[in-house]
Amino acid sequence: MEELSLSEARRRLHEDDDVLREAIAGRTPEELTEPHTVAGRPIGDFCDSLRDLVAHHTMWREIDLAVLVDALGGRRHWSTTARWSTRAAGARLNRAGVVGARILLVDEVLDRFDAATASLLGTLDRLDRRRWTEPVFPDDDVTLGRWIQTHFSVPGQPPFRHATFHLNGVPGSAVDPA
Repeated sequence: MEELSLSEARRRLHEDDDVLREAIAGRTPEELTEPHTVAGRPIGDFCDSLRDLVAHHTMWREIDLAVLVDALGGRRHWSTTARWSTRAAGARLNRAGVVGARILLVDEVLDRFDAATASLLGTLDRLDRRRWTEPVFPDDDVTLGRWIQTHFSVPGQPPFRHATFHLNGVPGSAVDPA
């Protein structure tokens, strides 16, 4: 997989969040909690509704932010370790994030989404190209950009297209997943 530039990573993350915002725009809390499918298939990752998807996406944005902050501090975040890199561990984490967020009001889930995305994008906006292309850890030659691209992406999917992956096929979605 080609390593993307910092500006391309930022652009894709903004667009990916916009895809989710488009999907939920103008919907009532009741509509957001109704069962939802995409092109006749489930959204995936234990998400039964758009509200669930916002909670799921937000959980991963919060984890992404922690991965980035830890990497900037020279630390490997828990989610990047082998223990958490299995399909089974990922499924448990996805389910826990969705089920746990169902306790929250829809407004709280949306507020959390806004805060998490703003924090993540704000942190990325403070980086420069030099830092993006430097090794992330002293004992490894993997760049910060490669580290972030790997850990912010759905396995086997185009980088930085999480919401797009789940919502591909939603009428009105403007972003091509490639």
